[in-house]
Amino acid sequence: MYHSDLDKIPEKPLTNKCIVLDLDETLVHSCGESDIELLKQLQIYTDPSNYDLRERVYKITMEDVIHKKGTGEKTEMWGIARPNVREFLIHCFTYFKIVIIWSAGRKKYVHAIIDKIFQDLKRPHIIWTYDDLEKLPNNTLIKPLNKLIDEISGLKKHMSLENTFIVDDRVSVFSEPNPYNGILIPAYKPTFNVKNLRDDDNTLEQLSKWFMKSEVINCKDIRKLSKVNIFNY
Repeated sequence: MYHSDLDKIPEKPLTNKCIVLDLDETLVHSCGESDIELLKQLQIYTDPSNYDLRERVYKITMEDVIHKKGTGEKTEMWGIARPNVREFLIHCFTYFKIVIIWSAGRKKYVHAIIDKIFQDLKRPHIIWTYDDLEKLPNNTLIKPLNKLIDEISGLKKHMSLENTFIVDDRVSVFSEPNPYNGILIPAYKPTFNVKNLRDDDNTLEQLSKWFMKSEVINCKDIRKLSKVNIFNY
């Protein structure tokens, strides 16, 4: 089957670098029950003038996300992908040797979201979820890169602290284990009205442009790069 998006992804990436991406508030925003009715009222699926938003909105229904398998407890969620997410993912596969999703969400939820936003694209090389997080004594959940590198067979040949970025909207997940690998991305939390959902959030575009700077492309140890002004222009 032909997919034009796949044609944009070269077999050999631009760099040997790796990236670990968060999902919620980084690439997507999913709704709680209080927001679901608001989103339905926008008539995104029924009003032709909202077609552009329809491509970014997702609806997923899952069984037994938290409860024991076989319970039959259904969970319905709606949400919206961040503007430019598809272009950003294509850029990631073009640029990075390894693309990883590590979300604090439950396994069924994470895989359902990935099915939506990676549709017709390559799948992430690795998908980690809530069960793979570590917890500090103060109950802070963290995503230590060394855990990934040590536990995934063969990953050490490609991934190290010198060549891996972790992108998240919560500094706490990387500030203690890997403070110099982390990129703190502004959280994506749109208000549910048509105007706000259409507002141009260029965060992912800014991040892609920063990755393309020569000093980033050629950097041998990404921990030495300043990451504080990526989104300030």
